[in-house]
Amino acid sequence: MKKLLLLSILTVTFFTSCIQTPEPDSPRRLAIVLNVANVGNDIVVDQDTVNIEVVKLLADKINFSFLDDRILQTQPDALVMTYRNQFEGEDETIVAANIGIDDFRGFKGMRVFIDTPKEGDNISDNQFFGSSDNYSFILTGSFNGKNFTYLSSPVFEKNFPFDSSIELTNENETLFSKIFYDMSEVLIDNENNQLLDPTNPDNQATIDSLLQESLEIEARAIDIL
Repeated sequence: MKKLLLLSILTVTFFTSCIQTPEPDSPRRLAIVLNVANVGNDIVVDQDTVNIEVVKLLADKINFSFLDDRILQTQPDALVMTYRNQFEGEDETIVAANIGIDDFRGFKGMRVFIDTPKEGDNISDNQFFGSSDNYSFILTGSFNGKNFTYLSSPVFEKNFPFDSSIELTNENETLFSKIFYDMSEVLIDNENNQLLDPTNPDNQATIDSLLQESLEIEARAIDIL
């Protein structure tokens, strides 16, 4: 790693942020969106039904690695990502910004750091804070018609090397990165062909493990102007 480049994040709304960096001579852009499949839809296995209405997760930071091994890093207090059933499958923007550096050739990977909030983090959503623990994941919904809120504290980082390098060849292109979950992959125990009841504490370790395993990233250069 040759150099650390920091992107400061200013919170605009609960789930949308913008980045301020020096204006480059030839603007290039970066966008991070969140999409969670099977939010607002019934997930049914045998006699059990779960419906997730809101998914929230907390990222301590997100890194992008350049081809020359430099790192572009977000620098929020903590980056809250929220997906609600009313989004109806559409991508929800988390970060959109110009990249304040000219001399880079392209990107080779992305790393996401999931963590609980720390003292001093400027987070307006009190659900991430508990009487004895803080949380990195919050799932709200119903299981067999009974409402629940699943609060949990998995802490992990996940590296996503891109299949091929992504270069921004003109000022109209944006590095478009999608953080993706499918709630059916988090709440279905495929080995035993059953739903994992989020209200049952015995299922928490399995659900937390699946939250880590099923986090996916899609990234590409697109022209969105």
